[in-house]
Amino acid sequence: MSKERNGTTGAQEPKREEPAFLAQYRTCYPKCQKFHVTSDHLVFLDNELDKAAAHQATLGSGELITY
Repeated sequence: MSKERNGTTGAQEPKREEPAFLAQYRTCYPKCQKFHVTSDHLVFLDNELDKAAAHQATLGSGELITY
């Protein structure tokens, strides 16, 4: 059975547990659906993916994770 037929695709990431520090961001930004977190723990709002990616690129290692 192909991945598309059983409802999963290769583009989906496994669900990651959200870091505890994001709770305060969810309280302060209740309309924000996604938060982009860089490997140095900077948090960017859902409409700031380009800024988050640019910052992560300057770090040289680690990854940008969206919650």
